[in-house]
Amino acid sequence: CVPGQYRRAALIAAPLALHAPFAAADALTDWNVKANEIVVDARMAPPIANRMMAILYTAAFEATNAISKRYPPSKLALDAAPGTSAEAAVAAVHRVVLSKTMPPQQAVIDTAYQAALANVPDGPGRAAGVALGEKAQTSASGAAERTAKFVELNKAGKAAMDAELKRMAGDALSTEA
Repeated sequence: CVPGQYRRAALIAAPLALHAPFAAADALTDWNVKANEIVVDARMAPPIANRMMAILYTAAFEATNAISKRYPPSKLALDAAPGTSAEAAVAAVHRVVLSKTMPPQQAVIDTAYQAALANVPDGPGRAAGVALGEKAQTSASGAAERTAKFVELNKAGKAAMDAELKRMAGDALSTEA
């Protein structure tokens, strides 16, 4: 290679390298990271976490698709007014679904929601986005409520199983003596 080729490559690569650290992730990516952090911090079992995330992504798709109209509408057929904020809709979907499925994490969820809305200008677009996000989660709310109930039943079942195992261990020790 000749030095001129290196210079040309450097001139092309430098702006890309300088731009990469400043590239902002979109609202869905930001919330994906936050939702995963909340799930990990909550120590949610993987099957339950996977179900909850599927509910979350379905509702987020419904909201963003109502705005972009990129894909045919689902049975829910949401409609978004022009200027509806996708960022506000995504934030609202995540707040509602995460709140329903992980009530003990409410403070963290609310903090993330307020931080996300702080980046959205106040006005009709933001209000429409929040309303759309809350409506979109209804497509998954039945599943979210069933998941929340499953989580509670799972905790109760685990506690009962632990108590029974302790009792059995105690019985085994007493018969050996």
